[in-house]
Amino acid sequence: MSKSFLIVDSGATKADWVVVKDNKVIFDFSTVGINVTYHNRYEIEEVLEDVVRQMGEAEAKKVEKIFFFGAGCGNKANTEILFEVLNSNFKLAEIKIESDLLAACQALCGREKGWVAILGTGAASCLYDGEKIIKQTPSLGYLLGDEGSGTYLGKLFLTKYLQKALPQSIKEDFETKFELSHLKVLEILYQKPFPNRFISSFAPYISSHIENPFIYSLCQQNFERFFQVNLDYYSNYVQSELNILGSIAFNFREIIEKVAKQYEVKINNIEKSPISGLIKMYSHV
Repeated sequence: MSKSFLIVDSGATKADWVVVKDNKVIFDFSTVGINVTYHNRYEIEEVLEDVVRQMGEAEAKKVEKIFFFGAGCGNKANTEILFEVLNSNFKLAEIKIESDLLAACQALCGREKGWVAILGTGAASCLYDGEKIIKQTPSLGYLLGDEGSGTYLGKLFLTKYLQKALPQSIKEDFETKFELSHLKVLEILYQKPFPNRFISSFAPYISSHIENPFIYSLCQQNFERFFQVNLDYYSNYVQSELNILGSIAFNFREIIEKVAKQYEVKINNIEKSPISGLIKMYSHV
């Protein structure tokens, strides 16, 4: 019976699952993201039920290896529940859990050293020696950190909205499109689960209005903060070209490159997803 392996790239918002057999992708699908820092066992189990349903139980039983790269998985203590839930659904599979940042390193740099960042729902960056992460900016989460991310950009936008500082045309369009009000936004932020997903969900809307000078300035502030924080943190290290992964990096590429030039940083590579690079790296493992 031909066996297969599963590669998972999970951010805070979305997880991509790819089943590979004989070095070929036989199918792929997406689920809600798993962030082991924020999600409890019940929430993780719900996602895995969806995974098995989409794969089919027969196909799930054929999986012999799982390479799971996820947000929050850099802290091994956080991954225990995830491992247990994966193991209960894929009983015969060898399971390897690593951080989404290591996935970015391997996908963008392979076995070469480099400076790597993720700009998606959240943000992170590190120095990679070709095998492992050797230095990483402290992860402060969406409340205190994540500069450059979709969540940070969403916070800048929502703050201006709640302060009644948006241009009137943007304010009216925003409220009409999303059927929101000041009170509704505050209710979702402080009374509903996963406020980070809500905050980051406005990145596509912001991108669609990038030509507005006010919106452009907010985006510029977001990416300036990313470079300010990271250049300061790595100030004592020799800098190489920056490789960036993530939906925000991919969709805001032009402005990121302009801001990078402002800070004398050369962008080497920007990719939306690590999956193709990970398939290449792990197909013969």
